Amino acid sequence: MVEEFTKKSRQWVYLKNIIKTRRIPQAMIFVGSSFSLQKQAALEFIKALNCEDRKEEGDACGKCLSCRLIEKNCHPDVYFLKPGAEAVREDIYINQIRELKAKLGLKPELAYWKAVVIEGAEKLSQEAQNCLLKTLEEPRGNSVFILIASQLESILPTIRSRCGLIRFYPTSFSFAGRENFEEIKKLLQADLGYKLSFCQLFFETEPSFEKQIYFLESLESYLRALLLKKIDVRGIEEFDSSLFVLPQNYSMIKIKKALKSLEDFKGLIFSTNVNTKLVFENLMLNL
Repeated sequence: MVEEFTKKSRQWVYLKNIIKTRRIPQAMIFVGSSFSLQKQAALEFIKALNCEDRKEEGDACGKCLSCRLIEKNCHPDVYFLKPGAEAVREDIYINQIRELKAKLGLKPELAYWKAVVIEGAEKLSQEAQNCLLKTLEEPRGNSVFILIASQLESILPTIRSRCGLIRFYPTSFSFAGRENFEEIKKLLQADLGYKLSFCQLFFETEPSFEKQIYFLESLESYLRALLLKKIDVRGIEEFDSSLFVLPQNYSMIKIKKALKSLEDFKGLIFSTNVNTKLVFENLMLNL
């Protein structure tokens, strides 16, 4: 997915041009429905920005110390903020922004550019947003903020006005989470009892926010591939055709309704304090 993103997407062409022209914005918002793609884009940008041996075309080398530390999420000058340990049921609070502001006031240890990645930026509390706004109004040295969000409505207009905006749209034949397709096919064919049991077992493992979103993206990918298969669009020949053999009553209308429900439930997860287990269980009723 990284290679496809860096070589083909308009977003990456734009981000590389920013680096080449050295017109680095203080803050950007990556908005879209694919959390994993948006986060990967953020990491690739920060890697390229700080790479010790950046390629001529603008890509990071991926081998230098800076690139390797960023890839492992352990670079001392790259900071990550996300909703609390209780996953999406908690906000990002003002204390987290204050601690971040103090760290940004220190000299960088390794990086040319300090970087902050705020995951689920729509979960910033009102107080945290006001504190972030003051931080953006008082830039310190070479630092860049990347806010990853599923929607913009809950982010203050005064913050949005200080950020470059990059939208991420799903690509037609980018199938995230294909390793989950067999399990998803089984899930779609099963009765409601099995689906609810699946949810119970899934949440007993205490999945991280990223794992929950990744499963939803896998489900979305499968449903889109299934829809393409039904209308006989080229692009999914790489998959075993038996993956898409479902009961006749799983019509195109039902697939579209399932995709709409999935989109609505993902919006709930990103923009409210909803109990995610209840969201998953309600989603099962719509599959």
